[in-house]
Amino acid sequence: MTQKKKFLEVLGYSGEYPAENLWRIFSSQNYGEVAMSDMVANGYVAVYARDGKRSIRIRKKGREKLLKENEVRFAMLQADGVGVQYPRTDISKRIRCMSQAEIVTTMLGAGVMVYEDTKPILFEGQSRGAPPAIKYPAYYTSLEYKRASGWQGGLEDKPNVIRGSQSTGLLLTPTGVFCVYNTGDRMVKWKGDLETRCRVEMEREFVRGAFTKQYSDIEVGGVLMGKSMEALGRYIEEMNNKASTKTFLTRSYRPLYYITNDNRGEVQLRMIASKKQYAPLEKSMAGKFNKANPMAPVVNDAIDEDGSFVLFQALLNVPRLIQFANGIKANENARGLVVCFDFQENFMKNYLDERITLRVLDFDKVVRAFVK
Repeated sequence: MTQKKKFLEVLGYSGEYPAENLWRIFSSQNYGEVAMSDMVANGYVAVYARDGKRSIRIRKKGREKLLKENEVRFAMLQADGVGVQYPRTDISKRIRCMSQAEIVTTMLGAGVMVYEDTKPILFEGQSRGAPPAIKYPAYYTSLEYKRASGWQGGLEDKPNVIRGSQSTGLLLTPTGVFCVYNTGDRMVKWKGDLETRCRVEMEREFVRGAFTKQYSDIEVGGVLMGKSMEALGRYIEEMNNKASTKTFLTRSYRPLYYITNDNRGEVQLRMIASKKQYAPLEKSMAGKFNKANPMAPVVNDAIDEDGSFVLFQALLNVPRLIQFANGIKANENARGLVVCFDFQENFMKNYLDERITLRVLDFDKVVRAFVK
């Protein structure tokens, strides 16, 4: 598939693409700008700038091209359909479309199925005790979930359960269910109790509902995406003054993974979505330390030879990191060690107590050695 075609498909599915992120699909930002000029000249897309946001939108000729090539995949672009074909001027709706575009780009980069013609239809033929339906990682937007659960007497009967939730959709893997969030470069006003109810609803639907045979022994987790590691630092700082933010970061989901919207986040998401992808790295990290002590006063994944409590954070699990940091602070003789990637190092140094040291992994070397 050419880069232009991939971009047009993501744009058609999402509705609006942030112009500053063209480098995520094209080989470079400069080439992306050149490609956009060509696609604009051919009438497939248009550049839109308003409220300080420059973006790309699909035009009628682009919609017709997608429908001609795959009518099933892009049925939402039909003139009489309910989808993303209508121009949006409201900034909040534009941001939601662009946020979805960032997520779709990350999901596709991680090998996750996104388009409706490539993944199972939620709840179709599914009942308690049925064989596992999700054999490969798949992402479902909030709209896809609401439509599907409505057929089963789900959210159509409970419209207030997740109304107002910041969740953009669900990541379903063979072994897990994750509510997905994307803050981009924004500071979101979290409503921790509302997001907790969102998680409880997903547990009702998937863990105790039609997918119980596949997910009966799991806890619904979360994946939080952001533009940078600094964005997570700002949320953690905010936690001291806003109880709702603290609730979201520490209690709404366990685990709650934080990844960045770039190629590094794609690799981390691939590990989150597949235990087979993460297992070799986890085994390598664990092999350098003594076994974990579940009875210790500080949460840990291993114990170093000097007695330091060790936490593996190559996949940054926000509530577990906070619990670990608080545990070290509460025990004056305790020492800690966090294993993390090089691009997480500055964030960790700014957040963690001086009694916690870092063991930094070279991201590129890890990718070459462990990521398939």
